[in-house]
Amino acid sequence: MCGRFNSHLPKMHGWASALEHWPAVESSYNVTPTSQIAAFKGRRGRAMRWGMVAPWANSFDSKFATFNARIETVEEKATFQNAWLKSQRCVIPMAGYFEWKSDNGIKQPYYIQGKDQGCLAVAGLYEQWGDGQLSCTILTTSSQGDLEKIHGRMPILLTPTQVKDWIYGDVNKRDVLNLISPNIISYPVSSAIGKVSNDYESLLERLG
Repeated sequence: MCGRFNSHLPKMHGWASALEHWPAVESSYNVTPTSQIAAFKGRRGRAMRWGMVAPWANSFDSKFATFNARIETVEEKATFQNAWLKSQRCVIPMAGYFEWKSDNGIKQPYYIQGKDQGCLAVAGLYEQWGDGQLSCTILTTSSQGDLEKIHGRMPILLTPTQVKDWIYGDVNKRDVLNLISPNIISYPVSSAIGKVSNDYESLLERLG
């Protein structure tokens, strides 16, 4: 699961050729579902609502939590089915994301980022609604490695080469599961990240 992330990207490294033209979207240290975020369905990014809205919805919103989609069942769920079958794939870049670990009834937030503290590129799907408004969802899978100790789900992470394969290639579900490259680190952070209105750099500081 991924319900909060940091969109401040200090270092792009080898990503510039794959994620080239950025939309005018305000960065945040605490991006929340329903926010407008940058998502790429090619080299040119678009502003999209984080939380997919099905094309058959009555209005451009959702009563359900559609900001994540499980790769194992994405083609079976009505909200995501059209985007999956039509290969409406996108990439959502982030500096890192937040996840909560439950321990004896207490939830401790962790910040998860790439080992080089650059960019994480997450596999997603997008959908168009009405007169062209765009929304997207993050694809998740079972956690691997050290992330298993924090939460049972994780976003599907892509390398720069895999970004092009995901956007332009003929990728099926099994291929997607083989794309996972969890080259990450994680550490505990303040519970202040849980408040939606908090948006400042110290949210990323390691506890202790």
